[in-house]
Amino acid sequence: MPGQETAAAATSLVEVKPAPRPPAAAGALVTAPPAAPPVSAATGVPAVEVLAHDELRTGRLVIRAVRASDRDAVCAMLDAARASVAPVLNIYQPGEDAVATFQRLAKAGHDGDASGRAWRRLVTLTTGEPVGMVHLLGIERGLTPKGDAGWWTAPRHRGCGYALEAVRAVVQHALAEPPRGLGLFMIDAAITPCNAASAKVAAGAGFVFTGENCSVQLAGGWASHEIWRAGAN
Repeated sequence: MPGQETAAAATSLVEVKPAPRPPAAAGALVTAPPAAPPVSAATGVPAVEVLAHDELRTGRLVIRAVRASDRDAVCAMLDAARASVAPVLNIYQPGEDAVATFQRLAKAGHDGDASGRAWRRLVTLTTGEPVGMVHLLGIERGLTPKGDAGWWTAPRHRGCGYALEAVRAVVQHALAEPPRGLGLFMIDAAITPCNAASAKVAAGAGFVFTGENCSVQLAGGWASHEIWRAGAN
């Protein structure tokens, strides 16, 4: 569960329905729903469908923007994950209840899409049940387009491989060229040395430990994190 969230003022959520995109050219990211998830011949990893407005679909998951109708289910997930997520990821702000956290994260997701500086998504099963969240923060363009990745899953959905499946899809989407992807050159993830589960997800999703460390301020104070990197080939 790496990454760093930034605070934003809580506000009422207005649902924004994105316009559909025209079909993209055939490739690892596809727009036409196949009978079964396509598999990359080069990697053997299931490919990712890109639907509307960067909505992704894998074999078992949908990765999409938060909607107003998600509030109750996401609030229940936030409450269930608070004890395990709060010490390692800045999802929660002091004094917030789950509704305020939901509204803040939803607004941050909308604002990130509008500015192009962040990409925050809810991860659900194909039934619509939320299982966690993923994000790319601090997106920079210019000579070396890059961003910082983070992810977390609800306690009841851990151990099912959902985090790995979601993060693989995010990496593939982030590194793909526009309009099918975000066009980033590299992605960093800051992971605490004690968080073996996230390190395993990072390695499985194509991240490599750089040997570098950084300090991140969490609820309990400053903590050392290892920097993992994907892309930059």
